[in-house]
Amino acid sequence: MLTPLDIQKKTFNTSFKGYNKKEVDEFMLIVADLLDKKSDELDKCADAYKFRTEELKKYKNMESAMKGTVLLAKKTADELVKAAEDRSELLLKKAEIKVTELLTKKNEELKNIQLKIEDLKREYEEYYKLTELSTNKD
Repeated sequence: MLTPLDIQKKTFNTSFKGYNKKEVDEFMLIVADLLDKKSDELDKCADAYKFRTEELKKYKNMESAMKGTVLLAKKTADELVKAAEDRSELLLKKAEIKVTELLTKKNEELKNIQLKIEDLKREYEEYYKLTELSTNKD
């Protein structure tokens, strides 16, 4: 690559009726200065590009980490919801079983009470008949 220093140090052979050496030297200085400025600009652009590329890489890594975190959080939330639903279903089934057992027990108690009532009614009727018979005999 041609550098500003290369331009400044470049020499030309002189010939009869050649270019004006002073004008050529001045022009070469202008070109060298311009090339130097453009080279500096290019270096700055390269540095900025490198910096931006590194920043972009950092942000992409952060994005990747955040996506991983979000996915993990979603998975954990889904697992918690599933566990809560399972627990809820289990508690509901236990409650249904308990209610069924309680209803069965209370129905049996009710049957027993109804049987006792029937027995008491029969006893009462028998007692009533006996008392009536005994009152009618007297």
